Amino acid sequence: MLPMTTILASALSLMFVWLSIQVIKYRRKLKVLIGDGGQQEMVWAIRAQGNFSEYVPITLIIFACAEYNKTDWRVLSVFAGMLMCGRLLHAYGLLYARDNLGFRVKGMLLTFWTIISLSIWNIGFLGYKFLTS
Repeated sequence: MLPMTTILASALSLMFVWLSIQVIKYRRKLKVLIGDGGQQEMVWAIRAQGNFSEYVPITLIIFACAEYNKTDWRVLSVFAGMLMCGRLLHAYGLLYARDNLGFRVKGMLLTFWTIISLSIWNIGFLGYKFLTS
């Protein structure tokens, strides 16, 4: 059982649905049936959803690995918070603050730090378990 991964995946799934709804809203507003229709607003919405779907799955996999290997829930909470904040900041930057690159940069930095930190944590944790067993 992976309760932290379940909660994080569920919260991120709701965020993905919200991003999908944003794409649908722009499609209706701009009357674009497929692709971006050459509409810059459509491109931003599609990339917000696409970027999310590119980074979240691998992060959830390494998060689940950390939880499966019995990482303390407090450590997992920090990683989950970093990922959620990163994804929210990035999406906000793409959808609502396009002129302020800071939101996107901070969002990606948090996302990258989550991926890098979890990866190093998993490698170190498993290496330690392997060497001490």
